[in-house]
Amino acid sequence: MPGSRLAAAQPVIALRADKDTASEQVTQAILGAALTVLERKAGWTYVEMEDTYRGWVREDGLQTVPCPPDYPRLPAVRVARLFAEVALNGQNLLILSNESVLEVQSEASDTYLTVRLPEGTVGRIERAAVADLREPRAPATRESLPRTAWQFLGVPYLWGGTSAFGLDCSGFVQLVYKIHGLPILRDADQQATQGAPVEWDELRPGDLIFFAGGSDPHNRQISHVGMAYGSAEFIHAAGEGRGVILTPLDDPRYREIYWGARRFLP
Repeated sequence: MPGSRLAAAQPVIALRADKDTASEQVTQAILGAALTVLERKAGWTYVEMEDTYRGWVREDGLQTVPCPPDYPRLPAVRVARLFAEVALNGQNLLILSNESVLEVQSEASDTYLTVRLPEGTVGRIERAAVADLREPRAPATRESLPRTAWQFLGVPYLWGGTSAFGLDCSGFVQLVYKIHGLPILRDADQQATQGAPVEWDELRPGDLIFFAGGSDPHNRQISHVGMAYGSAEFIHAAGEGRGVILTPLDDPRYREIYWGARRFLP
């Protein structure tokens, strides 16, 4: 039904541009993410994510279960590590990316929690790997944002990727900010409309840096984003097999296509 809210029921599900598994992946939703139904057609559902991004997902990747904002009224946890393992029946393990959301069934021991997956399967997860969804997040600061971003070094590049399994440039910075409770939009050109403009010589850690291509100097299209990491580097999810890396701010390949920067912190 249009307007109903569903939850992503797999570790990662693809949101696609059209109702076809060969269609472009425009973004991803990770386990427990809340999705609002806009349309249903031929085994596919057109959904809107909490960041307002939209795409088509296969019906089998969704479950009608309590999901944010309902989770705060339930005992629930989010994965607070890059990855976490859920032990299922037998020897099976389910690997989850950080920010995945799970309903807590019981406190199995001092070391483990019993959790319920969206499709009903029950498993165990280490307490140390998760954080209570109702607890405040570590605030976004000049120190915490780069420290969190550094944990993703080496994660492979993936077009439309938003999880530790694979990230694109805007999905990477969006995830880093999300971990600290600061929501920003999904795409680089959208992110460039947020925050306050910052001059190159005033960059500080945590600022977002945007790059643009095109031969027309009056109509350059933003194509890439990274985060200022320190006084001399920025961190970003780079294509061509490089993944999340650190790059010198004075690298001529990027300096010549620099578009501008935005600040989201005071």
